[in-house]
Amino acid sequence: MAVPLADDTDRTLVAALGADGRATLKTLAGLTGLSVSAVQARVRRLEADGVITGYRALVDPEALGLPMAAFIAVTPLDPEHEYDIPERLAELSEIEECHSVAGEDSFL
Repeated sequence: MAVPLADDTDRTLVAALGADGRATLKTLAGLTGLSVSAVQARVRRLEADGVITGYRALVDPEALGLPMAAFIAVTPLDPEHEYDIPERLAELSEIEECHSVAGEDSFL
């Protein structure tokens, strides 16, 4: 079930952290007009509620010598085992996303 954001301040915090996950509490306080401790409490609540699920670095694949991305259509050989495909693909570190799609193929 989706957790609604409490107010415009929550939306501001989520947007700011979405744009810069390393934004300091002081910076966020300046954006919202709240104290640093109030911002920290709100961010912790947003994390506890599952609105903010983590922080990560955005890596430039080309800087690592990986200049392309590939989309691969997957159709199971055995339709009875179609729904365990995402779990199996999750074991491969190279797979970043797996989406169920309509049509001839089952996953992309």
